[in-house]
Amino acid sequence: MTLVSVVIPMFNVANYLQELLDSIAGQTHRELDVVIVDNGASDGSERIAARFAAVDPRFRVVQALGGGAGR
Repeated sequence: MTLVSVVIPMFNVANYLQELLDSIAGQTHRELDVVIVDNGASDGSERIAARFAAVDPRFRVVQALGGGAGR
């Protein structure tokens, strides 16, 4: 199976991040590398992303302060 990488820019998206990550986690394609790029979120979305990364090794959070989507 082919590895699929998904990059999610994240900046204050707590209202819908849980639903988005649940949807990605439920995909039938199991070879996923999900990179959540935290652009300085301050609304709790960083905790949601961290929770996913803690329990599912396909998810990881990276910090990219100073630019990107939502800036």
